[in-house]
Formats: sequence, structure tokens, C-alpha cells
Amino acid sequence: MKIWEYGSWFGGYDKYFISKLTDADSENSETQVWLKFTESCQNISAVDKKEPY
Repeated sequence: MKIWEYGSWFGGYDKYFISKLTDADSENSETQVWLKFTESCQNISAVDKKEPY
């Protein structure tokens, strides 16, 4: 069952919550692209890309 099929169990903030999930997914995707780009330019290693801290 998808999150939007549960009905209004977020107290009316369903669309806002889904919007924030979408935003977070987009930010994650963008970060992954930049990490791949930086690794391809040999600015970071694969180990650094996996564990940035």
C-alpha cells in the first residue's frame, strides 16, 4: 500500500509530507550525481565517496 492510499492520517498534512519526501529524494539524487562527478574528476576516492566523515 502506498503512503497516499492511507488517507488523512497525517492530520491534513499528507500532501505536505509527500512533498517533503519528494524534496529529500531529489536532494539525495543530486548529491549522488555530484559525488560521481567528483570521483570521475579524481578529486575524491571511492572510499571517500562511500564514507564522507
